[in-house]
Amino acid sequence: MSNKIDLSWNSLDVLTHLAINFVAYFLFLTILGAEGYANFIFISLICGVGQSLAKLGQNDYLVVTKELSENTISGIFTLNFLFAIFITTLLIMVFYLISFLSNRDSVFIISAIFMSFSVFIMVISNTYIAFLQKKQMFKKLFLLNFCASTFSIFITYIASNFVKEIFYPVIFTVGSTLTLLILLSATSFFKPRISKINLLNFMSDAKTFIIPLAYTRPIMVVSKNIDSFMVVLIGGDILLVAYNTLKKILVYPFTILYGILDRWLYPLMAKLDNLSEVSKIYNQFIRRIIFTSIIASGIIIYAISLFDNQITYYFASVGIDDIDVILLCYGFVLAWSLFALPSMAYPYAKVMKKTLLLPNLAIFQAFSVLFSFIFIGLLGNHNFVSFGFLFAYLLMNIYIFRVFKL
Repeated sequence: MSNKIDLSWNSLDVLTHLAINFVAYFLFLTILGAEGYANFIFISLICGVGQSLAKLGQNDYLVVTKELSENTISGIFTLNFLFAIFITTLLIMVFYLISFLSNRDSVFIISAIFMSFSVFIMVISNTYIAFLQKKQMFKKLFLLNFCASTFSIFITYIASNFVKEIFYPVIFTVGSTLTLLILLSATSFFKPRISKINLLNFMSDAKTFIIPLAYTRPIMVVSKNIDSFMVVLIGGDILLVAYNTLKKILVYPFTILYGILDRWLYPLMAKLDNLSEVSKIYNQFIRRIIFTSIIASGIIIYAISLFDNQITYYFASVGIDDIDVILLCYGFVLAWSLFALPSMAYPYAKVMKKTLLLPNLAIFQAFSVLFSFIFIGLLGNHNFVSFGFLFAYLLMNIYIFRVFKL
């Protein structure tokens, strides 16, 4: 019964958090237009890479370890703090370099610095969030995320009287992350301590778990974001806005689903000592997800065909009028049934102690995306970029079936 309750709060947390961000995304897109919003999307893309690079397995270790002490938490917090400083500094240097090479205006560099600060905040917050996931305190996590997001809306509304519209999404992002950190630290069950000794002891105890993930993480980050960078190269900033917007609409339902499953199923599987039972639970979920996604994709494709004029009109109204958005939609929807295995392979491998398989999987994923989009680029038709996404996930599924012997 407790698992059902935890799952419901976890589901509510993920759904509410993403719904607020989803509404904010389209509100800002409508206000700024595709050309104005492209600046923020590009900065967010690079910041997302930096934030992902800071997750080398230390937070996963906090979730799966059987014996969690204050010294271990201190070691993980110290590592996250050091990563936060390093990644934020690196991001600011990268943004200054981009600004210098591409002659960007002051709006770009100001937005980039504040967004880099939000990455610093989120990396620090990872220790608190992992602890709540470890304890399956999803109700508390929901309340904190909800309060942070809603308060950020209020902050953005107040700031709108004093700043230009172009800064609205930056204020919303920084306000949300900063409020969440304040709430997490104020209600925490542990007092974070920065300790060199605890850091060294943690690294010594967790190295066999973290090292394979540390090798994998940079490649995972590349495979996760390379499609967006390739889209920029193929068609520029406006194509990126169209691609990112439709990906948010049509891939986010599965992001929600896998966020729920990962945050609930991962700790649940980690508690099981029988690996055959873990495998059984995992395969049951995968089969249900694939079956549901096949049915859902057919329904959504039919719905898109009914409202294609309205969809095309909205995108044209924000400045996206030379891209076949309906064709982009079809590519994403047809890929739905292929998301399950690549998304859930990583928590499965960590619980099943098969992390040594992850570096090769991450490399294969990166090359699958890279070569799929290179092929689309060679076709000379940017309207098919979402089909590059589809083909890349098809290759990933074939690889996972063979290597993980599912």
